[in-house]
Amino acid sequence: MKSNNIYIVANLREEFKNQFLLSEKIYNDHPSQKSILFAVKQICSLGYVAEYFGGVNELIRAYEQKQTFPPYTLFLNFSDGLEHASRKAQSAILLELLNLPFAGSDACSRLIAGNKQFAKEILNNINIFSPKGFLIHRLEDLKRVSSLSYPLIIKPNREGSSIGITQKNFITNPKELLSITEQLLGNFKELLVEEYISGYEITNFVIGNPDHFLFNDIILNGYKNEFYFENFIFGIEEKSGGKRNQIIPEELLPPEIISKIKRTSEVIFEYLGMRDFTRIDYRLTKSGELYFIELNGNPVISETSEMGTLCKFRNIPFRYIYDYIISSATYRIWERT
Repeated sequence: MKSNNIYIVANLREEFKNQFLLSEKIYNDHPSQKSILFAVKQICSLGYVAEYFGGVNELIRAYEQKQTFPPYTLFLNFSDGLEHASRKAQSAILLELLNLPFAGSDACSRLIAGNKQFAKEILNNINIFSPKGFLIHRLEDLKRVSSLSYPLIIKPNREGSSIGITQKNFITNPKELLSITEQLLGNFKELLVEEYISGYEITNFVIGNPDHFLFNDIILNGYKNEFYFENFIFGIEEKSGGKRNQIIPEELLPPEIISKIKRTSEVIFEYLGMRDFTRIDYRLTKSGELYFIELNGNPVISETSEMGTLCKFRNIPFRYIYDYIISSATYRIWERT
C-alpha cells in the first residue's frame, strides 16, 4: 500500500537562535529550511505528492480546528519541537492527539532518546555498556562525581548537535570540572558528567522496524584524519563547521565488530521502542569494548549530514533514504499483520 500524500512536519532552524556565536550562519538542533525543501523535492521525485506542513504551532492549529486529512496521508515527523525541556516529544504528542499516522518514534521513545542519562540507565538493564556518569543540576551535585575516574566529559543532558560542548568540556581535574560546570549551568539546567572513553567515534543509522529493517549502516567520524581519540571530543565548532571527516567502517574495523555494532543497534532500537528511523552513537575501544553514548530519535536527514556522506560512500541515491523511511512507516501502520 502506498501513501497518497506526504506531509513533512518540522520546526525550521531559522526560527531559533544561533547556538554557535562564532559563526554568522545559524546553527542549532533543527533542520534548515533548505534541507526540508530538498526533502520535499526528493520525495516528489519518488512519485509521492509531498509538501511541507509546518511545525508544532501548525499542529496545534490543526488540532484546534479539528482538521482532517485524506485516507493514507502520512506525516514525516522531523520536528524537534520548540524550546522547552521536553520539546522533542511535542510534535509526536500532537500527531497522536490528531490521530494521524506518522513516521518516527512516539512521544515516550522520543523523550527517552532525548535524555542521555535516562537512556543509558534503561539500557543497562540489558547489559548495554555505557560510561559511568551522574546528572548535575547544581554545583552541590558535583560531590557525587568523586567516584568517577578522570578524565571526564561534561555536556548538556538534553541537547543534541554538540550544543554546549567545546574542547573545554574534556576535564582532567576537579578545578576544571568546577569551572566549566559553573559556566554551563548558566545556560543549561541539566548536565551530564561521565567518564571519558577513549576510542573510535561510531555513528550507526537504522531505518525500519523490528523484523523489517531496511537500512543499518555505520560511519566513523574523524578529525584531521585521526579516528581513534584519547583526549579529544567533538564539540560544536567541529560539528557546525564541517571540520570532521568520515570513513566507512570496513577501512578500520573487522567484520565481526561491524556486525556486533549493527546487532546492538537493532537491540537498542527494539528495547527502547523506537520506530522507523534513528541514529545511535558509540565509542569503540581498541580492545573491542562497545560503549553506548546516546541516540537520536530524530537525526538530521540531509545530504550534508553523516547520512548524506554515508550514501555517497555506498553509492546510494539520497532520495532512497526518504523512501526507506516512508516504506518502513507504511508497512508498520497499514501492512503489518
